[in-house]
Amino acid sequence: MTEPFRPLDHVYVLKLNQAHPGRPGPSGRLEHVGSGRRHEFHDGASLLECIAREEARAAQDAEAAALVRPVPGVPDEQLR
Repeated sequence: MTEPFRPLDHVYVLKLNQAHPGRPGPSGRLEHVGSGRRHEFHDGASLLECIAREEARAAQDAEAAALVRPVPGVPDEQLR
């Protein structure tokens, strides 16, 4: 069964901090729009880790939602 497209599962807001001498790369905050979860990052590698962690979490959430989706035509009390 194909899962419905959920566009907010893959939308992020990226807030970058002002660059400072001696800092190896970008730093700031990543927010997952669909859930509101926020992650701080301190370089490019940790930003990518945040995105990967959120994508994995979004996939888990979508899978869990699919498990509790109501079955058309079947009363809720029969699903318990």
